[in-house]
Amino acid sequence: MKGNMAWHYLFLFTLFFLALASSVQSTEEEETIALPGHKYFIRLTNNLSGSAVLHFACRSTEDVITRDLAPNAQFEFEFRYNPIATDWNCYMGYNITQGQLRAGGFHAWSSGNVPKYGGVHAIWSTRDSGFWLFHIKSGQYTLENSWRTSVAVSPV
Repeated sequence: MKGNMAWHYLFLFTLFFLALASSVQSTEEEETIALPGHKYFIRLTNNLSGSAVLHFACRSTEDVITRDLAPNAQFEFEFRYNPIATDWNCYMGYNITQGQLRAGGFHAWSSGNVPKYGGVHAIWSTRDSGFWLFHIKSGQYTLENSWRTSVAVSPV
């Protein structure tokens, strides 16, 4: 009797798990919550005017990614969502003129913002006016943050 009961509970647990798994929507267009272990992407594009090179560092509690992006270049990286440690902040800067640097930062990815991205990609466009986020479903960019500082840099 105990053996049959164990199989019965295992069967019910399996049915519950399958029902739960089938209810989770995971297509690009329907993603509404961050799923642990699921792969997500951050794409950064340098859409600054002129020939400005964009310098950036993106950080989570687990990683740091730094790059220089030429004008109109883009860089994308992927990560697996860990509910305890995965939020990404990006800090950027570029030379306005010789000796002048504009810098700023923004929250590039957070599990609570998945509906804001419209899917598994957080696509950012860095422009003279600030940091713009692309919403996949609407096909529109929105200004999420502006440049914070403009500082003089002494020549080395």
